[in-house]
Amino acid sequence: MQRCLPGVSHPNAPIDRATTAKRFGVSADQVEQWLIEGLPIDEAGFIDPFVCCNWLSWGPLDTAPRLKRLWRQFLAHFRPFILGKNDEKRITWKRETVVHLPPGVDHVQWFIVRMFDDFDWQKSIQMSDISFNAECSFDVCEQYWQAELKHPQPHAFVSYDISINAQRKLNESDQEFSELYPLFCEIIEAFDYHYRVHALDDHPRKDVLRGTCLDLALYAGALLEERGRAWRLCGGVIAHNTLLNAHHWIEVETQKGWVPFDGSIPAIARMLGEDWREWAHHYCGGLDTGRIALSRGPGFWDVPEQNFISAATGAVIAQVNDQWLNAWPCLDWVCGECDGSIEKR
Repeated sequence: MQRCLPGVSHPNAPIDRATTAKRFGVSADQVEQWLIEGLPIDEAGFIDPFVCCNWLSWGPLDTAPRLKRLWRQFLAHFRPFILGKNDEKRITWKRETVVHLPPGVDHVQWFIVRMFDDFDWQKSIQMSDISFNAECSFDVCEQYWQAELKHPQPHAFVSYDISINAQRKLNESDQEFSELYPLFCEIIEAFDYHYRVHALDDHPRKDVLRGTCLDLALYAGALLEERGRAWRLCGGVIAHNTLLNAHHWIEVETQKGWVPFDGSIPAIARMLGEDWREWAHHYCGGLDTGRIALSRGPGFWDVPEQNFISAATGAVIAQVNDQWLNAWPCLDWVCGECDGSIEKR
């Protein structure tokens, strides 16, 4: 099946210098200085916002105060878990998901991930009916909603009341902690956190040492497979209105059952110059209340043109000139966007 790409509808497409200055909250002169110092620019003179964010985060971050504040806010959101403050959190997640279709395309079959109800640290107390911004027909399947609708930018809406508890499934005294923690640290120390747009052929591999939380999860999974360890991919969102974004981690099978491992938060701590080993210590077998878990794989096997991570991101096919094309690259999570809101209860 051929691909349908978002094109000019991509919410994180390359931008001009003035838009870059506005987006990062700096002057036009500051953007010019970044370019002089080596910020990449494409042949058309545009700047990729993901590339800019990565370049700043691993370099002159002090020259981008807004971005620096966001990164510090990110760690502050998760720091209570590191400090042992593990109180139950009750929130309402008003979830909104979008397909960023290219101009002229408006007919899709959409597979939207439903929230799994078997996370032992999170309970969905109440869920609203799903709704759409256009008339559609849809079916409720075990792991997803399947909808068919016509709209140039399809939106779906659903609300959850959720209770989340932090957990610590693996302790220092456990033999498997002493086995897995060194590997966990090896992974985090080798991996540089970067934003990027994902591709349909993304899969577990141990030669990718730079990328997103999803890349790190797949990298860790590949190394665990090499050591004979079973693992599975989990997907969800950061439970914070300013930081709301897709997030991925893994669970590893141990003698205590499936245990969470999230390397991306310690990796971000390393990027920002914090004691990342302290963060790794807590996230090796532990999980915070700063996220909402939506799904875990494997699964989703009856979805057309599914790729490895569709069980966490969803899938979509679009009709273009009487042909159905794989529009997975148009999904909001794949584009690096996540809409909706979080309300404390």
